[in-house]
Amino acid sequence: RFKARKAHLQDVLSSFFDISPQLVIEKKKLPTGLFDISAVSPPDKLDELKTRFVETLGTNLEVSLLVKTQAVEVYVMTVCASNAPGLKPSEKRIGGGGRPGGFTLNGSKPEGIASFLEYALDKPVIDETGLTGLWAADIRWEMSKSELSRRSADPAKLIRAAREQLGLELKWVKRELPVLVVERPVRP
Repeated sequence: RFKARKAHLQDVLSSFFDISPQLVIEKKKLPTGLFDISAVSPPDKLDELKTRFVETLGTNLEVSLLVKTQAVEVYVMTVCASNAPGLKPSEKRIGGGGRPGGFTLNGSKPEGIASFLEYALDKPVIDETGLTGLWAADIRWEMSKSELSRRSADPAKLIRAAREQLGLELKWVKRELPVLVVERPVRP
C-alpha cells in the first residue's frame, strides 16, 4: 500500500521507488504542484504494481520512467570515531528537525541522519556506517549569508562538522546505484 497526499512528484517517485530524491534524474521536467497518489497491491504482486504505476504516470503525465543502474557521484557516510559528542544511542524516537546550519534528531535511524545531511549538502548521501538502532544526533556548522539565502551548506564546513561532532566521515565517491530517469515518452 502506497499513499502520498499533497506531495511533489519528485518526492512521490523517490518514496515509491525507495530511491534518494537526488537520484531522480529529470531529462524531462516533472509537472509542478502537489499531487495525491495511491497504489495498492498484494505483497506478491509488487513488480506488477510498479509496472502499472509507471504506465499510469506515463499516460496521465506524459512522462516515461526508467529505473536503471548507473555510475553516480555520492557522499558515502561511514563511522570514523565512536566517541563523538553529538552522536549517542537513543532508546526511542522523540523527534527533532533541521535549522539553518544544523539539525537535531532525537532517536533516528542512521538513514535519517544521512537524509538530513543529504538535504544540507544537496547531494546524495549513502549510509554505510553499519550502525543499527536509533541515534540522537546534534550538529551545527557555520553558514555565510549567501549560504543561508541558497539554503545549502559549504560542503567543507559540513563535512568537518560531521567528522568532529558526529564521528561520521563523508567521502565523495563514484558508485553504481539505481537511478530513476524521467524522460519524454517514446511515440510510435
